[in-house]
Amino acid sequence: MSDPLSGSDLDELLGRWVAEGWIEAGQAARIRAGEAARAQAAAPGGMAVPAPAESPRRAPLVVEALGYLGGVIAIVAGVVAVDQLWPGIPTGAELAFAAAGTVVRAADVVALQRALAAAGLASTVSQDGSLRTEAEAALVGRAAYDGGVVLTELRNADSGGLEEMFLELTADTQRERTAA
Repeated sequence: MSDPLSGSDLDELLGRWVAEGWIEAGQAARIRAGEAARAQAAAPGGMAVPAPAESPRRAPLVVEALGYLGGVIAIVAGVVAVDQLWPGIPTGAELAFAAAGTVVRAADVVALQRALAAAGLASTVSQDGSLRTEAEAALVGRAAYDGGVVLTELRNADSGGLEEMFLELTADTQRERTAA
């Protein structure tokens, strides 16, 4: 910080600022008193003058609260939109949502279906003979164990979801036949 101004230099500046209307006479007096106290504290043996306490700022709290409110509104809007639009969802989006869940295989697919149904887990048979279910892998494994079914594959459906969906959609059985 720069050296404090001498008393006469400070008085000259403050007098000019008051004359030009930049500050009022009361402000000039408070500046003089503050500078005098600072000079006294800087002198050897002078008492240190504590810095004025900073007033608490409220703007960041308001901004943060508005941010959280906006986040809640966005989540609620998403839930409402999905609720209202779900019946008209396009086939591609349905397939993307269907890719979530678990893929499971067993040597005895019928026994596996019975074990999953007994545990209350709905499943569908894919073209490749695997079963898909929306349940978590741990629940599927437990249902197979309880039903005495030996699994040959158990994985999350999303581990090959896009590639598998592409292959299913482009398989020969999915293509329309046109007369030549």
